[in-house]
Amino acid sequence: MLKIRLFSEDRSLQPLLSSVLGKEYLVRLASGSDQQILTNKVPAREDDVAILDLNSNHGSLTERVEIFQQLLASEIPVILMADDGLRTTAFELVRAGAFGYCRKPPSIRELKSMLTLAHQNSAMQRQLQTIQHELDRSNSCDQMIGSSPSMQRVYELVHRVANLNASVLITGESGTGKELIALFTISAHAPTVLLSRSPAAPSLKR
Repeated sequence: MLKIRLFSEDRSLQPLLSSVLGKEYLVRLASGSDQQILTNKVPAREDDVAILDLNSNHGSLTERVEIFQQLLASEIPVILMADDGLRTTAFELVRAGAFGYCRKPPSIRELKSMLTLAHQNSAMQRQLQTIQHELDRSNSCDQMIGSSPSMQRVYELVHRVANLNASVLITGESGTGKELIALFTISAHAPTVLLSRSPAAPSLKR
């Protein structure tokens, strides 16, 4: 079921959309005034898509735009709904990041298609972010910092040996990150023994 949060002062719009969209769509009306919504902030990821009705009998258009910006910041795909008088504003907000604009009153077939595409696009973006996050993790080693080609080769080598069922000796000059690599292998469930073969360098003594 696709969960939709409706931001509108038109109280007849929510039951109308619920009826015509069908059981595959759950349309919930955002509660409170525009100012309360702005004060309480929009909960992230409680809904799949947001519909923002730009028409308002009480609040100013500026407040509706502020709600749009808050929705955009929460990464919820936003579909705008407005009559012909606000078409220019709707197009500007689409250029600013809204997924699409639907004329009010909406074509149900067009609205269904837009809602489905917005949800699919959002889900795909979240999946890509997850993949990118996993790639970033695989191209780094815990607390080690660096993205140069030589550091990427170090990360690749560390990841290769971290899961081996074999002893690995980590050598290098003082301050080059041997202990960080060892700690990373601990997080990879490899037993680790830290040894110091010589007294601390004068610059490291307290």
